[in-house]
Amino acid sequence: MNPLDGALSQEAAERVQAELRSGEVLHWVGKAGQVDIAALVGGYFFALAWMAFVLLIAYVIYSETALGRGIWGVMVPISLLGVLFNYRLIHKTGRTVYMVTNHRVAWIVLHRKRVLSLALTASVILGTVMRRGGHGDIVFTHDTDGHAENIFRNIPNVRRVAALINDLAAGR
Repeated sequence: MNPLDGALSQEAAERVQAELRSGEVLHWVGKAGQVDIAALVGGYFFALAWMAFVLLIAYVIYSETALGRGIWGVMVPISLLGVLFNYRLIHKTGRTVYMVTNHRVAWIVLHRKRVLSLALTASVILGTVMRRGGHGDIVFTHDTDGHAENIFRNIPNVRRVAALINDLAAGR
């Protein structure tokens, strides 16, 4: 069974094929699953509530002290960070294809020529995050200190994909 069969758009499938190196065998390919609407609404609600709180504090400081005049210009941009973070995370995740081969795990950013990959090692997976319906995240590490660097976000059948990566890494 070909991992590319029906998993991606024609353009994305062609990009994955073009990124395969000599001797690499594609074992799994996928994209982030559907965004959980409850989590999305909750995230935006929190971001907007935070923005309102920060703006209220800035207004109180501005109206009460001379120091507040300088703080006002700083608080407005800070208050927008929560909204921008949610937007960027969702936008970026939707345009990234995840790939597992016999040599590496990779992130292919479709709207750019950028590909990030990590070699398969016994400790490449730092952990997994499980959600309802079998979706979840796989958190990867690539250094000896164990710092998390990259994540396969909200992928379907996360346990199966993590087991595949561990099996491939053990066989190297």
